[in-house]
Amino acid sequence: MAVADTAVLPPVAQPISRVDGKFKVTGVAKYAAEFTATDLVYGQLIQSAIANGHVVSIDTSAAKSAPGVIGILTRENAPRFKPYPDQLTKNGGPGESRVPLQDGEIHWVGQHLGVVVGDTLEHVQHAISLVRVQYISAPPLLTIDDPAAHKGSWLAEYVHASDRLQESRGDVNSALASAETRIDATYSTPVENHNPIETYSTLAIWEAPDRVVIHEATRGIKQLQKIVANAFSLPIENIRIISPFVGGAFGSKGFQWSHTLLTAAAARLVNRPVKLTFARPQMFDSAGQRAHTSQALSLAVDRNGKLVALRHATTTHCSPVSEYAESCGLSSRMLYSCPNVAVSHRLMRLNLTTPCPMRAPGEAPGVFALECAMDELAYKLAIDPVELRIRNYADTDENEKRPWTSKHL
Repeated sequence: MAVADTAVLPPVAQPISRVDGKFKVTGVAKYAAEFTATDLVYGQLIQSAIANGHVVSIDTSAAKSAPGVIGILTRENAPRFKPYPDQLTKNGGPGESRVPLQDGEIHWVGQHLGVVVGDTLEHVQHAISLVRVQYISAPPLLTIDDPAAHKGSWLAEYVHASDRLQESRGDVNSALASAETRIDATYSTPVENHNPIETYSTLAIWEAPDRVVIHEATRGIKQLQKIVANAFSLPIENIRIISPFVGGAFGSKGFQWSHTLLTAAAARLVNRPVKLTFARPQMFDSAGQRAHTSQALSLAVDRNGKLVALRHATTTHCSPVSEYAESCGLSSRMLYSCPNVAVSHRLMRLNLTTPCPMRAPGEAPGVFALECAMDELAYKLAIDPVELRIRNYADTDENEKRPWTSKHL
């Protein structure tokens, strides 16, 4: 390779400094759960035991009299939070439309119903075991294979308010019908959970009635600042979010979950700093997930192995309080050269925790399905799967009709 060609290579194996590496490997890095404060007390979540229905009553009398308990936050004494900003929840935004503790509706197992605050974590955990919640339950929708869930499904228009989820060019149906060779296959991917080493943790310190400092395990500092300011009707400059290091995220820790507002509200209730840290099981019901997907692909080629049609139809789910969709088909619009392409995404509400972006959102399950289909097509054509990809190499982004900014192939 000529020396001049090295300019196009990605920075693999280059001596790039990890300026935070020394702090992490020597234990100097301080994570959210490691911060403390004067008069610090501890909070833990009261969580729903049912997946669908509503709360009739929450009896906290035994918990209030338990050793070390300082206060209990429920919908009975929670502040009236303002709604989340529209840009976080509308048009497929990765947030929830429902702010916590404003009603008694239950949408999934583990939904947050309150916070118990006490002098030690052990006292708090014991007190939570004494809380008695009375429910009226309804049958939950738990799988995208449930016909009842399909009845309420719809074709989602956007994800992140800008990426279109229903796209087409050419005439896919005609091209599939007249093609020399085609395959039809369906691929399924399961729910996946973010589980970085560091779980979520929040420490809320009210410096004044209208000023709060929050130590939070988050990548979305400015976004969280806006959320807290909006919820408590405070000036944004009165909200300080501190997150010097994040102990892994896998795509999470960038979106609002209710524990931050609940910790801040609990700290205001007891008039002391409150720290709330997730136990590992709570990462499965309170911190988002990658949604289950079912992806039906149809690929067709001419006698030379050139793609003439590609259809990628995704069925996935959101929660009852979100419209975020796993955008599996977006890569299929442009990864290979093809004149006739149709991409669709069908969304339904399930009684599962709210899905959110996870590492390579959309691309990870979507490209998996597309590449499996390409391999099966190569097998049917009896040609090398790499050769099939070379024959269908895309010189430009045919969906946007623009050149690539970079493509290191």
